[in-house]
Amino acid sequence: MSYPKLTAGGVIVSIVFAFAVCAGGAEKPVVVPGLVGGTSSADVFGNHGFFGAARACFQRYPFSEFQAGAGARQKNCLADYMKRGGATPRAIAFMRAAPVPAAIAAVRNYGAAAVVYARMMWADGSDGWAIVGRSGVMVPLWLPPAIDHDPAYRAFVAGHPGVSLWSDALAWPPSASATGGAQLVFVFSLKVCHACARLGAATVVYSFNRDGRYQGVRLKRIEASSATP
Repeated sequence: MSYPKLTAGGVIVSIVFAFAVCAGGAEKPVVVPGLVGGTSSADVFGNHGFFGAARACFQRYPFSEFQAGAGARQKNCLADYMKRGGATPRAIAFMRAAPVPAAIAAVRNYGAAAVVYARMMWADGSDGWAIVGRSGVMVPLWLPPAIDHDPAYRAFVAGHPGVSLWSDALAWPPSASATGGAQLVFVFSLKVCHACARLGAATVVYSFNRDGRYQGVRLKRIEASSATP
């Protein structure tokens, strides 16, 4: 998989993940110390100058000059901007954990975990989704769920060469819980490319226990599209 590059004021910044998730990557849950306890609507950062500030930080600390240290300097620069703008420590922790500049735009709480919708500075998109458990674990939904082992998914892929999972149609999941934990349901598109027709949809369930620890993801169902857009 080749990853896109983010251009900011003439400075080209390599990013770690693609906005439209596709084959070649997989979910990478990580515990973010600054998110232990979870997140809430108090962590929304609605500052309209956020992306402009991110571009200014890129220009101030370009990779061409600072090399391996550029990324940390850019994030420190953006963190300072957010702090001056009244961002909470958790909002800043989320930004630091994301692969590109990210500002929490909305949060919905599902008990043991919360779903975050963020404005994100991808090369080919401007938003993204993630799940944050009370344990501090963050599951990035801009990466595809780890369902490659599922027989139904493997069969669909075998019948549709080049198809992969895309996060372009995610929405708030319905409320669902189990034994004090959380079962969060999302639908991923199945397509060959960003502009290609939707060939199907994969409904997946992300599970968290009552402590907000991530238990894994499973395929609930997979459906082929009956017609192209």
